[in-house]
Amino acid sequence: MKHIAFISGVLLACSTLIPMTVSADDDTIGEKSSGDYTYTIDSETGNAVINGYSGSDSNLVIPDKLDEYSVSSIDANAFYKGGSKIETVTIPSSLEEIGDNAFFDCTSIKEFIVDEKNENFYTDETGVLFRKSDNCLIAFPPASDATSYTVPDGVTEIHGGAMAKCNNLKEITLPDGLVYIDDWAFAYNTFSKIDIPDSVAEICDYSFAYCENVTSWKLPESLVYIGNAAFANCTGMKEVVIPSHVTSVGMAAFVGTGLTEVTIPPNIETIGYCAFGYKDMENAVDDFVIYGQAGGAAAQYATDSDEDNSYSNSFTFVTVSDATVPRGGASKEEDSQSTQPNVTITKEKEPKNTGKIILLSIGAAVLVIGGGIILFTTNKRS
Repeated sequence: MKHIAFISGVLLACSTLIPMTVSADDDTIGEKSSGDYTYTIDSETGNAVINGYSGSDSNLVIPDKLDEYSVSSIDANAFYKGGSKIETVTIPSSLEEIGDNAFFDCTSIKEFIVDEKNENFYTDETGVLFRKSDNCLIAFPPASDATSYTVPDGVTEIHGGAMAKCNNLKEITLPDGLVYIDDWAFAYNTFSKIDIPDSVAEICDYSFAYCENVTSWKLPESLVYIGNAAFANCTGMKEVVIPSHVTSVGMAAFVGTGLTEVTIPPNIETIGYCAFGYKDMENAVDDFVIYGQAGGAAAQYATDSDEDNSYSNSFTFVTVSDATVPRGGASKEEDSQSTQPNVTITKEKEPKNTGKIILLSIGAAVLVIGGGIILFTTNKRS
């Protein structure tokens, strides 16, 4: 799976969501610099792994060698801070791997080009970058003039950050057979509609964060995992049906949406902090209602607390006999007229969450300051 998270080192927080993917490959040796690039050496292959860029080239040709080392990989977030002026990117013949969010926020890129001798990547006629081994869509050029794009049949994965901040795109068609939507894949987009195929099993961390214009969301029945902040600040989301096969909902998965209630199906085993019922990471939605079956994760989440992190939920919980359908099959009107729901649990007027560091699990954490989230993920699918 692609949802292991941890924090390492000291973080400086800000008020927006920032992709800070940590490479899953620890087999590297010291950081070096060469011209506009910083890189490490893979201890297994002896090749260079680019992890930073500080140049100002508009037509960037990634070198096939840095000093005496062959360039075989681009690390996660490598061009995130230094790629704002890049308009075209040429991938060298030596390149074998590209990490998640490698070109995140490089919003001037109009086209990717691949050296004809490269055996690992290719582009389509619109300059979209793909991985040959599995047809994974690696990166869409965010400054492309295209207003619509159909992801080709055969693509099973949208890479981390691949189609984020592509604000010219108003329509995206995803193929049947798509399985994984990786971290930040569609974050910060302005399209108003997207259909997620029934084949999708994982919607990972921040996948659709800040897609504010989408008002109708239909999650696929095949879905089993919803990542941390997957739909954070999707303010147009007023209702959503959680599919019955979902087993895990990550921290802040639906924070900042327009939801006022949710029905949580019985197969869900884990629900992260602030997943439902929060305007931001500290303030709860007034009168938020959770529907679910007694004794399950839904009931536990409604009153969940963690004294160590000053975290406490106190949502209204209504027991329904069938939590695989919204409100157990009752309409909003029927439910609002009911004066005796099976079980209603209320504690305090508002949940409280004043902790600044919230633990997700062993070895996992998110730093929260000023309503923002900085999440580190390894993006390693087992």
